[in-house]
Amino acid sequence: MATYVIVGNSAGAIGAVEAIRQVDKAGSIVLLSEEEYPVYSRPMISEYLAGEANLDQMLYRPREFYARNHVEALLGRRAVALDLTEKSVRLEDGSTIGFEIRTVGANPDAARYAGMRPRMLVILTMTVGGLLAGLAGAIEILGVQGYLPAAYATTVGFDAITVALLGRSNPIAILFAGLLLGALRAGAPLMQIKAQVPVQMIDILQGIILFFLAADVIVRHIFRLRATAGGGVTGAQTISRTYGGRTTP
Repeated sequence: MATYVIVGNSAGAIGAVEAIRQVDKAGSIVLLSEEEYPVYSRPMISEYLAGEANLDQMLYRPREFYARNHVEALLGRRAVALDLTEKSVRLEDGSTIGFEIRTVGANPDAARYAGMRPRMLVILTMTVGGLLAGLAGAIEILGVQGYLPAAYATTVGFDAITVALLGRSNPIAILFAGLLLGALRAGAPLMQIKAQVPVQMIDILQGIILFFLAADVIVRHIFRLRATAGGGVTGAQTISRTYGGRTTP
């Protein structure tokens, strides 16, 4: 799976997003912009200052444009450096957005040819994942149980997979997905007592959620193949689209 980084949030950046989605439905897109607002029409700034237009009227695309096209929009974040060797973009606050792990997961051979070390990245990823899993287990034993029982089993790991997929690896979305799964688990015993509904219904519901999440990926993958087969010209036209929505020959 390819990863695209777009610096800027102008009409050209939006055109690039639309062009990418014409030929690649499943690729990861990260958009960086120093401004905190969604993309808007710069020529309408004078009308906004004069009180003749509001922000919604100035928007070049609807506010849900980024979510609909699965774009990770980092608004209010300024990019100050681009490191082609490390495949990373450095932001003004000093943080670094690296894409090596995603690249290794999508295509280890391509990552190796690009100078990355897939084995080390896999070990690093698994180590960090193990540390986080151990921290979650410690919280479960020390905070919930209070002691280590002789026979202990939990579905936290399986639930975490559902939460991560449901939240699409977005920190805010993961928070709400975790609250949803937690509410289902916490309410399952009372549901069985009051409504005589087995607690296994929660597992069935969780399986259905995973099924539809997987189906979404499969469908997007199929459409990506179809778009790649005959979407070259369409993608080129989308890149050359102007503010008026017309395309240049």
